[in-house]
Amino acid sequence: MYAARPPDLPHLLRCFIVVATLLCGVVKEGVGQRVYATSVSTGGSGVTNASNATSVDGTTEPTATPRARISRGGLSSSGTAYLQLQFGSTIPQNASVLVRVDNELVGLLNGSISISAYESGSLRSSSSSKFTMSNGLSFYSVNVTGGNFNQIRITANASTLGTAEIDVFYALYEPPSTNCATALGTSENITGLLPLSAGIDNINHAIDGDLSTNSRLYVGLGLGTTVTQTVYFSNLSNPGDAATVTLSANPSLLSVGLLGSTQIDLYKGSQHIDGISISSLLQGTDLLGLLQSAEKATLSFVPDGNQVFDRIVVSMSSLVGVAASLNLWEVARTPAKPTVPIAYPNVIEICDGETVSITAESPSAGSILRWYNAVNDGTLLQESTGNPDTYITPPLPYTAPDDTTFIYVAAAWDSGCPAESERTKIAIVIHPKPTVAPISGEDDVCVNDQIALSSGTVGGTWSSDDNDIASVNPSSGVVSGIATGTVTIRYTVSDSETSCSNYQEKEITVHPKPNTPSIVTH
Repeated sequence: MYAARPPDLPHLLRCFIVVATLLCGVVKEGVGQRVYATSVSTGGSGVTNASNATSVDGTTEPTATPRARISRGGLSSSGTAYLQLQFGSTIPQNASVLVRVDNELVGLLNGSISISAYESGSLRSSSSSKFTMSNGLSFYSVNVTGGNFNQIRITANASTLGTAEIDVFYALYEPPSTNCATALGTSENITGLLPLSAGIDNINHAIDGDLSTNSRLYVGLGLGTTVTQTVYFSNLSNPGDAATVTLSANPSLLSVGLLGSTQIDLYKGSQHIDGISISSLLQGTDLLGLLQSAEKATLSFVPDGNQVFDRIVVSMSSLVGVAASLNLWEVARTPAKPTVPIAYPNVIEICDGETVSITAESPSAGSILRWYNAVNDGTLLQESTGNPDTYITPPLPYTAPDDTTFIYVAAAWDSGCPAESERTKIAIVIHPKPTVAPISGEDDVCVNDQIALSSGTVGGTWSSDDNDIASVNPSSGVVSGIATGTVTIRYTVSDSETSCSNYQEKEITVHPKPNTPSIVTH
């Protein structure tokens, strides 16, 4: 949609060393799904402690020290050396492999580190990119463009005058899943003319699963500076998954174009998948009103063609003469926003006291639906066990002209997963029923006789619930007795503008006529 800003982090990256809760808290939530390489082979000299980069069972993170190390360079060790990590089974299609590394050093003269994918010794077409998170941990992300693979090779190349060294902790992958998509970590990048006037406060608060905390992106006065927060996931999304961002901003900045300079980009490794500006996501919604009231707004973005991604990048550029900031309350990967037959700004119209049955469906298979009475927070009205799901409102009373009730529905992966999509808004307009005066007239009629009923409300229609006992003229209210019994006569008045109707009823008893008396003459 527009020029992408690469998420790989050059020398302007400013890493913040934070407490270990990022790994011990956020990352560990997904450890049960992770698969580690279990065997290793090497080539060339200069590889030490290679087995320390393997897992004993494929599910336990390798922690042995010293770490595996590849070191090439100098007169006695020029050339190539590699460490090749192998998984116990073929890596699923569409999986992304992460290799954790440290102490990478590449000399200026013909030194390099490369990472590639193999399938039982055969090279696969792949791409790799490096990223460093705000807690200082560094990873290479490896994506295969086609075919299966089960090995990752880390290679150091160096000439007699160059060097190439790297420590390898482990290699892992996490299969695509409909479980909670936990963020691996996040990072900051600043580019432009005045990088010292920009930054991110509390960067990890945007991925802590808590909507009461936030990171804060800020840029100072001037033009040409961009601050970027990148969120990394340890696996690729499912096709159709959404990037979901909850944000807020100073309302005074919205009028000067803050949201036009803020955008979301999605990546698969270093490959740009799709992107969109925040202002474009707000078009056709009423979420801008929330931001203008200094409230949070949650936006979901599904890439074109349901492409998969493992990075969400939020960036904000400086504005001329304005110091601006943006709060990111949460950046997450979620199911796609649910769809409903009638969504706001279209409305569902009902009459006083009626219920509404609403069926919603998320395009993301395997998700569940949650129904709320507010766009943020609010009361959980219903949580489904499947997708699609139907919610039936209680009877909704009319209270005032243009009375409207709002229902919201979001998609999540399961009941234990706090991350939700943007909520779909459903508007229900409740109309009053017309007032109908009581029916007046007699309660009894004889077979083959007639009585006249009336109402103080004009324009209604008369009906009988049993025309075999008594019939009624629809327009005049004249009741004709037909057979003995009891019948209910209804007078119904409809409002042509709202299609709402109301009625009054009256029970009529039809009596037999006495037998004709016989005349006896003497």
